[in-house]
Amino acid sequence: MCLSALSSLTIIETNPNWRTGLCIFVLLASAFASNGAQAVSMTAVATFTGAQGDSCFGGGTAASTNNPSFFPQSATWSCTNSEGKGSSKANAFYGSVGAFATAISLAGVNKGSESGEGTTSHASYSDSSGMFLPKITGVDPGGSFVNVNLNVNFNATASGNGGGGVVADAYINGRLAAECVAGPPVSSSCQSFPVQVALNQIVTTSLIIDALADANANGQLVDFFVTADGADTFSFAIGGPVFSGLPDGVTFNDPDAFIFNNIYSPPGSDTPIPAALPLFATGLGGLGLLGWRRKRKQAA
Repeated sequence: MCLSALSSLTIIETNPNWRTGLCIFVLLASAFASNGAQAVSMTAVATFTGAQGDSCFGGGTAASTNNPSFFPQSATWSCTNSEGKGSSKANAFYGSVGAFATAISLAGVNKGSESGEGTTSHASYSDSSGMFLPKITGVDPGGSFVNVNLNVNFNATASGNGGGGVVADAYINGRLAAECVAGPPVSSSCQSFPVQVALNQIVTTSLIIDALADANANGQLVDFFVTADGADTFSFAIGGPVFSGLPDGVTFNDPDAFIFNNIYSPPGSDTPIPAALPLFATGLGGLGLLGWRRKRKQAA
């Protein structure tokens, strides 16, 4: 998706607004083409994982049915019974995934394993349309391969006296690039791994997040609960460089993920919209006026 735009991003280095505008144009135009849409895929699943025999067991799995899969996805599940309750939700957007799970098991019920309440959620995002490019066509940045580190946002939390947490992984071309975890008593933390990538070739980036909550107060004097909150927290670094370690003269572009010149600028973020977007809208308006005038001349 937007491959022709990515190739042309290097043509006119002195006019980045025109270059970004062209990418936005191709992105919007190709959003309705089935072959381009295959470059992006998202999933979201929420489900109950408590013990068999629990009245919530067999309640099914809530999976997003927002087709096609290159559209943002979301799923929500919840259940309440005499032993406790649980809920979970998952969502996936362009360059961002989130997962949330919570479970409460009530003390005094004493139904053995049936007192166990558990929920999970899973979301994923995969994009095969980004590319590392020399900023200026014909200028050798010093090699055909570069080692990069992926920068991510991760602000998940986990609390309670039960078990569970949030785990998130990011991949570049199938290789682990970042691993994040949050769970009691472990605080939120991330680790980054360098990945070697080729210039001028399609790059596949993937974000995966899972949240788990498991609680069982059978035979206990207090309620057991856990909340694993990773909703809307795992994404490319917003407003900053998506990849660090790039040599001078190399950038990364992926309009499908709202990444322009190695900056992730999703809708609704504080990052300024690329200056070319208003210019592009003006250009579309101009084309509409030209078409209207042409029709009037033909009618005359």
